[in-house]
Amino acid sequence: ATASGNKVATHKTGTGVTTAYFGSVNLYGVLSGELVNCGSMGTATMADNGTFRTWQYTVANPVSGDDCYGASTWYVGGVKGNAVLLSVIF
Repeated sequence: ATASGNKVATHKTGTGVTTAYFGSVNLYGVLSGELVNCGSMGTATMADNGTFRTWQYTVANPVSGDDCYGASTWYVGGVKGNAVLLSVIF
């Protein structure tokens, strides 16, 4: 999702989960048909509504000079160990 000039990725868990599943989360953009790693989305913030927990990662939209500036298609990749799970387009 995009909110207030930021790219925001959220994953939802049960309330029994005490730490984020992914060790890190990266933003990816598609430029000229190539998937480009735009970098880390930072540390997750957690919210608990009593039914589930959400882990939210936020990064500023790329600006001129950034690796992913001009990408029109976006993915999020959650890194766990040596594996990356890519999201659908967001």
